[in-house]
Amino acid sequence: QDELYLGAQAEAIKRGYNNLRFIDPLRRADSGTYGRKYYDYDLMLSAWAKIFGKSNIIVRPYERSQLLEGDILEDFHSVISSNGSFAGYKPIPKANKRLSAQALYVISRLNLQGIETSSAIEKRISQLDDFGPSVLVPKDVLAEFFSRFEVSNREISKKYLNQNDLFTEKTNTYEYFNSEDDSQVRAAMKKFL
Repeated sequence: QDELYLGAQAEAIKRGYNNLRFIDPLRRADSGTYGRKYYDYDLMLSAWAKIFGKSNIIVRPYERSQLLEGDILEDFHSVISSNGSFAGYKPIPKANKRLSAQALYVISRLNLQGIETSSAIEKRISQLDDFGPSVLVPKDVLAEFFSRFEVSNREISKKYLNQNDLFTEKTNTYEYFNSEDDSQVRAAMKKFL
């Protein structure tokens, strides 16, 4: 859920959003596009189970360490097919990687100034970016957000996977980019502009 939130934040910034503060998505209504149903997988699966039946739902944690051969295509193929694999396919280079917090910060400041981030600007910023594990949301805030789903994630694990935890990689090593630290801001702006 923390990775999903960070991805949604990054995409919002790339679409013109400029607010860098953590906005708690769980305060939105259940039916909201990015509200509780988007992050609470047990709530989401319960709705699907009512319609399709629990036995017709296959749950696969989207976590590289739990995917067959660490690959989403191999994993998906193993679920839908009983023969062969995707061994012959050429892996597609990872596209649309989440930009580092520094790059997202620069884009958000351009957005704030009303400068439309063209695909050329975005491409140039991504060429300079190291795609490091930096984030705009403080680690403790993300950890608290993720912890809200421990109980529901455990329920999914028991109901659908017969294991203790839904996700095995519970903590990510993020570096927090502090947009209020002048030295960090100057360094980011100098690098990208």
